[in-house]
Amino acid sequence: MRPRARRSTLGLTSLILVASVVSALPAAAAPPKTRVLSSADVPASFGQVQGFTFSKKPKDYATTITLCTDSKGDPMAAIPAPTPQYFAQSQIKPQRKNVFTNVSERVYAYPSADAAAAAYLQLSQEVVKCTGTVQGPAGEDPKVTDTYANGSSPGGQFQNFWVQDSTVFASRNPLNAGKTVMFSVYSQAGDAVIHTEVYIDGRLRVPAVQRTDLQLLAMTLSSKWAPQ
Repeated sequence: MRPRARRSTLGLTSLILVASVVSALPAAAAPPKTRVLSSADVPASFGQVQGFTFSKKPKDYATTITLCTDSKGDPMAAIPAPTPQYFAQSQIKPQRKNVFTNVSERVYAYPSADAAAAAYLQLSQEVVKCTGTVQGPAGEDPKVTDTYANGSSPGGQFQNFWVQDSTVFASRNPLNAGKTVMFSVYSQAGDAVIHTEVYIDGRLRVPAVQRTDLQLLAMTLSSKWAPQ
C-alpha cells in the first residue's frame, strides 16, 4: 500500500454559472445532508456513480484545511479547520482498467459569514505556496514527486480558487508505484468554506471537460450554502 493516505477521500477557464439550486426551505433551515453533494449532482462527464458516502461525525473531521503537502504528506499551505464539517463522496464506476475516480465535497462550517470570509481570504493568500514541484522519499517509496498548479475561475457567482496536484509514486514495488491527480476547488458562501474535488488514481491530468464540469459543480454546491 502507498504510505500516504488519500488526502481528500474522508478526508479551475471562464465559467457560466448554472441555475442555483432552489430549496423549499431557507438554506439555514435545511439539513446539512440535503445541502451537500449528492449522487445526482455528479456531472455525467465523470461517469456512473456506483457508491456514495456522507459523514458529519466528529471522528471524520479534518484538523486543518490543507491546500498542498510535501512528498511526506506534511502541509505546505494550511490553516486550522473549524467544526462542524460535512463530507460527501461519490465513487465512480471505473471506465478504464486501473483508473479510479472519486468526486467529493467537504463543507467547513464557521460561526458566521464574517469568520468564513476571513478564513477564505487567508486560504487565498496561502495558495501561492502550491506551485511547482516537490519530491522526496516517503515510506516505502524511494521517490514521490508532486507537481502543483493553482489558479482561479473568473466569472462565477462565488469567489473561488483551485489547486491541482499531479503525483508520481516511483518504487521497485509495483504495488507502490503509480500516479494520481487531484483537482480541488475552494469557495466561500455564507458561513461556509466549500472544498469540491475530483481525485483520480491512475492518471496525472484531469480531462479539460471534467475540470470545467467540476468548477461548475463547485459553484452549484456553493449556492446551497449561500444566504437565501
